[in-house]
Amino acid sequence: MPHEANLLYRMSEQESRCAVARWARAIGLATVVLFPSAIAPVGAQTEPAPTCKPEWETIKGWLPAGARIELLVAASNTIPANLWPRYKEYATSILACAGDGTVIEVVPITDSGAGISPLLVATAPTPGPNQLRSRLERDAFVKHGVAAIESLYTTSDTFTGFDPLGTLQLAGDSLHHGTWPGKLIVVMIGNGWQQTERINLFRWRDNPANHADDIIRQLKDQGTLPNLAGADVVITGLTRGDPRMKIGSAEYTGMRTFWKKVILAGHGKLVWDESYLPGIGSSLPQKSPTPGS
Repeated sequence: MPHEANLLYRMSEQESRCAVARWARAIGLATVVLFPSAIAPVGAQTEPAPTCKPEWETIKGWLPAGARIELLVAASNTIPANLWPRYKEYATSILACAGDGTVIEVVPITDSGAGISPLLVATAPTPGPNQLRSRLERDAFVKHGVAAIESLYTTSDTFTGFDPLGTLQLAGDSLHHGTWPGKLIVVMIGNGWQQTERINLFRWRDNPANHADDIIRQLKDQGTLPNLAGADVVITGLTRGDPRMKIGSAEYTGMRTFWKKVILAGHGKLVWDESYLPGIGSSLPQKSPTPGS
């Protein structure tokens, strides 16, 4: 898989589109850093950016100002059929409702977490005395973020597996690179079924919970257990996978148990967004996410 060098952009809207286009050509991923100065000119005719809707207020409640968020989102053919609108809506809600001064990294979940750079790194602007400028800065922040999210679906690249474990490891390393005074949050949006050559949970009539302890021991021995100390880890978007595999309730519950054990072993706090798990709820949460159980 080709890899481009990380690039630092002072983003204009045109440069943002170019950066996102690189994703469609190669998952080498440019790291895109947004600055508040990258705003549309006064009087420019542009479509308004999504704002934090009333139904997203509960999400806003657990995204305080000054947080650090790793937003991990399934990409391309790893996205379950017909679920992209919901995945996109959830990711958009994180961008639109992020507290002032929050740093967000958008990271694709592909078939290899190792070596993947963030698709986007952006800081939610803090409002200043000029209300118009503050609004334009916030709009630019959300628009660039949504463009990056959309590119995860529109890319022509396809993948031979799904590696949320490796992506979680990268997220944990990023969160603990230096000291961050605010809240640490990981949001993982994906089907939940780890499928790589090394670790494959998606097997016929095989309960993932039965392998959790052995896999965690291996990850510890290899130094690849995600470091999630002090972080809230929100998991949503889980599915039962391809119907042909006939995944039952026991296997689905076992997959959830697997992630609970991994997050706790990494010293994170697991949060299931129950009302958004496909098959359980059809809209974004109307109540606060619940701690893992």
